[in-house]
Amino acid sequence: MLEDMDILITKDILILWTTPLSFLPKPFRILSIFAASALFHMIISIPLPATVSFMPYLILYLSQGIGCILERYFRNITGKRVGGWSGRIWLWSFMIIGCGGMVGEYYRVGWVGMMRGALVQNGMSPAEGLARWAGLAVKG
Repeated sequence: MLEDMDILITKDILILWTTPLSFLPKPFRILSIFAASALFHMIISIPLPATVSFMPYLILYLSQGIGCILERYFRNITGKRVGGWSGRIWLWSFMIIGCGGMVGEYYRVGWVGMMRGALVQNGMSPAEGLARWAGLAVKG
């Protein structure tokens, strides 16, 4: 259900955001889509008790956009797609570099503690909650 909704919203954002920006070169349109996604994710976090600043969202999403642009250039130059173990290292490099600010921001506003506190109140540790979510642990 959520995946279907995300696909619908993403498709609408792509159409509504890129149509007026169609005069821009493709790399700038790709970055604008990731910037729109950062803005969207920032907006849906507004109702939460503590709000984060926009810059970590922007850095995370723009770093992913830069990674996509560089993947296109790599494919145009070599004729090969980024994949395999080198592709995993490529992906995780962009995720780790881009996510650092978001993780720090979540700690700054106390979301990490709130999430951990909610899990502990329900009688489970964060690791147990993750294991249950992944289907690796049975509720006892």
